[in-house]
Amino acid sequence: MSLDKAVPTPKHNYEDRGEVIEKLGLKSGLSALMASGMQPEFAKTQMFLQHLLRTNMVFRAGSFSVFGRHRVPKPGTILSKTSNQGFFKGAIAKERIFTRTKNGIVIGHHDKDHKRLDQDKKDGPNIPIHQRHQPTVQLTIRLRDILRELREGGDLELVSSHSNGEMRFKYKQGKGDSSFKGEFVINWKEGKEFVAKESRDWDNERSDPDFNVETQIIKKPPHIAMSDEDWESFYREAKGDEEHPEKEFPLWFHDGKDKSNLKPAEVFSNAEGVVISGDWDGLALGFPVDEEFILVKNGESIKLNPNQVFNTFDLNAPIGLTLVDLFNSTCDLLTYYQQKIRAKQAADPQYEMSPMDYALLELTPESDGFCNHFALSRAGCITPFEFLHNILLNYFYRVEAGMALRKSTAIEVNDFNNLKKAYEAGIQVARQLLLNSKPPATREQAIEAAKKEAKKNYLSCYSPERRNSDTFRVTHQKAIEHLNNKLLQTIALYQNEISDQTLDGDKLAPFLTISHPEYDENMQNLMQHGFDMRNPYGSNLDGAWIIITNDQMVIYGNTEEQLIEFMLRTDFLETNDIDVNPLANMAAGWYKIVIRQQELGRDIPPKTLEALKRYQDRMQLSERIMSEGAPQPEQTKAKLGKRIAAVISYYGNPSRFKRRNKVGVDVNEDKPTHRPGTTGA
Repeated sequence: MSLDKAVPTPKHNYEDRGEVIEKLGLKSGLSALMASGMQPEFAKTQMFLQHLLRTNMVFRAGSFSVFGRHRVPKPGTILSKTSNQGFFKGAIAKERIFTRTKNGIVIGHHDKDHKRLDQDKKDGPNIPIHQRHQPTVQLTIRLRDILRELREGGDLELVSSHSNGEMRFKYKQGKGDSSFKGEFVINWKEGKEFVAKESRDWDNERSDPDFNVETQIIKKPPHIAMSDEDWESFYREAKGDEEHPEKEFPLWFHDGKDKSNLKPAEVFSNAEGVVISGDWDGLALGFPVDEEFILVKNGESIKLNPNQVFNTFDLNAPIGLTLVDLFNSTCDLLTYYQQKIRAKQAADPQYEMSPMDYALLELTPESDGFCNHFALSRAGCITPFEFLHNILLNYFYRVEAGMALRKSTAIEVNDFNNLKKAYEAGIQVARQLLLNSKPPATREQAIEAAKKEAKKNYLSCYSPERRNSDTFRVTHQKAIEHLNNKLLQTIALYQNEISDQTLDGDKLAPFLTISHPEYDENMQNLMQHGFDMRNPYGSNLDGAWIIITNDQMVIYGNTEEQLIEFMLRTDFLETNDIDVNPLANMAAGWYKIVIRQQELGRDIPPKTLEALKRYQDRMQLSERIMSEGAPQPEQTKAKLGKRIAAVISYYGNPSRFKRRNKVGVDVNEDKPTHRPGTTGA
């Protein structure tokens, strides 16, 4: 049956969501968060938000950890894309050859970034942050980075490993820039201690499918040039244990001409020195179809259109009109939701508000960051509904309810006392060494002794069983790292007279919250632009994704085909209206979504209908060719004869053809030439 003759079917036999998730090989719940790399507190905020707005959100999922390092996953002040090559993934490489590739070609840095990336260091309080010099650091890699690239789907292969700790890697066939013939080098015996600042379980080796419970290591990837014994030695050195933190290794490379001439692999670092969280690219899905947006204003009932698209990049629109209209529409929508919450409170005195309800009631157009220039300039093609989502998300991270949520995901309040005791024990050891030892200890010796004593004291507060639990290591390493930093600061400041100051819970809390708006440029605007389903260049759902639904489901998959099948095989489309981008990949199955929405009586944007029609026409042509079969030799010969006759008729006698240059212009005549049936352009 042709696609455009699909018969509407009023009833569908939908499957149970749990069964569909299992059949499609998707992950859900905590497993989905772990696979996507989404921070739990960010996911929880989204759950509040989706439930409040009765919508769903699909994010392009991250694939590996960059948090806690001195490099940036994607600073909002830089327009260059992060690299998608090998160890540089998630960072902005300084060397052009290691920047992002598209269709096998290196695209380099964005034109608007060159001035900032190339200039001398001229930082200062009077220089706007988007104009400041972007410093570089040598890229460091960890065990997880190496595992990712050596496994199937990774970009690198191990060329050699030596007993001195040196490991050399090169790109696999077809990976990286083809002009790079060199190697990447680390020495795992020269690793530096690293404590992850992350709220994900990405580092938890026990969650890895290749983790061996007996040997307590992740098994060696197949086909690598390294013995099992060397792999185990390297693994234990890189991973560390309770007494020794994990290691990270400076990355070097050579260009292939001189293998001994190693250069540092440099990436652009965060201008502030700390990166907590990157931004997330999102795709709004599922506007509520059974709700009328009626706003009561000055006693009048006004029908809102929360799904009207505003293109803030539209240069043909009257100056400022698009932004003003978007602002006014978003303010009206904010008032509408506030009226809904107050109506619930009036109808039910026992109504229990969520943290997001409180945040929404606190929000006003005058609130800091409600509609700043940065948010408007990056909005793109967006609806008031989506823009309000952005504003609420960013605002929630700054109010008390949001901070409380982040604090609860970092470390329990009861642990503050243990940190305080450990800090005091470390300071006491440092005091003894600096003031009483003969000869007096150096500051470095005092700091190392204090760190060791503080960590020992802190870990002793917990049973061995708890210390070995899956969550303890990730959560409490953050506390230990902060403990070390506070010891270092205190001892450096009071080398000759150690202060009696102690760790106060209120002072410690901001350092233990994972995502803090003031630590990361990306956190200033978590969603920095319009949602990808409205991207004028097409929606980008290539690769892994994670969806958070309005009924608190969290699902992770690897392909957009899985997402489409999930929506079609469940009742998802019955209650959610999806605006399919005209440039979406119809062959992946988006045409089925559009057709199903037609059956449900939804309004489809004209450009999307045009895209569907073009796809259907191509499919019908393909069907006709398949049914008629390939042209017979006689038919082909007849068509070829007509073609030759047309050429001779146009050009005259072939023996008198003139020599033509490469662009199809007569060498002897300034006259464009082209074959019959072409445009000649």
